[in-house]
Amino acid sequence: MQKHLVLNVNFETAKDYDITSAYAVRGWNTTEGHMRITCPSPAAKHGGKFGMAILIDRAFTKSFHAQFSLPHFMTRLQYSGYQLTFWAKLTRASAREITAEIVFLDVDEGYEWIGGAEVDLSADWQHFAMEPVYTTPAQRGHEIQIAFLIGLKVAEFAFDDIELYELDVLSPPPPSPPPPPHY
Repeated sequence: MQKHLVLNVNFETAKDYDITSAYAVRGWNTTEGHMRITCPSPAAKHGGKFGMAILIDRAFTKSFHAQFSLPHFMTRLQYSGYQLTFWAKLTRASAREITAEIVFLDVDEGYEWIGGAEVDLSADWQHFAMEPVYTTPAQRGHEIQIAFLIGLKVAEFAFDDIELYELDVLSPPPPSPPPPPHY
């Protein structure tokens, strides 16, 4: 199976974090908790000189109330598979491990859930290569958002070298599992 790089967010150039760039990572939160993003951050680097640090110093009631999202992209093919890879760790936390949820959402359908996974972050750098998320013919040409939902616990996170690959899909892929019950 061939993979084609769709997004490469390594925080080494302003395109990945400058608010005026259409290709920048975006943060979003409600006012009930408190989140601060530092980017570029030399302290949050895994590869290169910079990464992205995120501090949740007052927890939120729902994980999606504090999140960051990658630049949106559009599906090109009738059936597409997407694999997200990234490096992440906790630099400070109220627990030994904290679960983050990564979701693929169809922006054109009111942020409808397409797929995703939960990942357990710890104090050690970990490389995550998520299982592929598949889109359907109904989502062809739709704008897709990938969001990292991280607001449930007080913690400081480091993220770096985030890559999204489009996979060649020769036949209709299996359906994505249903969304988690709390979504």
